[in-house]
Amino acid sequence: MIEVGNLGAERDILDVRDVVRGYAAAVDRGRPGAVYNLCAGRAVRIREVLDRLVGLARAPIRVEVDPTRWRPADNPWFLGDGGRARRELGWAPAIPLDQTLRDLLDYWRDRLDRPLESPLPAVGEGQGEGGAGGSDAAHGRAARVGGSTLP
Repeated sequence: MIEVGNLGAERDILDVRDVVRGYAAAVDRGRPGAVYNLCAGRAVRIREVLDRLVGLARAPIRVEVDPTRWRPADNPWFLGDGGRARRELGWAPAIPLDQTLRDLLDYWRDRLDRPLESPLPAVGEGQGEGGAGGSDAAHGRAARVGGSTLP
């Protein structure tokens, strides 16, 4: 069973990989001092997100709303306007919410399949050629995350 709070709230949800692309665009093409909203530009009800995740589950899931999990002061609706980022940076979100949710579940399924004794890679593991620490992205190579390639 999953205990949840307010499922009626609506949020502008964006994949973190799109956020990273937006940050890179702002660094490369942004005007100093300008503010860029990186957002999907569409509010999604939390109930819809939960329903999509439950639909992707491999086991039956019971959901119960617990009023004690509601925030004392909860804005019922957040929606961003990413017009400036689109116009000035040429940036727009590219990863659909369904893909984000699938990739998120796949990540955690893979993570939970690993032995508990080794939650993190051992020192020297995954450090590229020559064992010189850091990720592929830190060495200028594209990083692969959940079926998408990040610059």
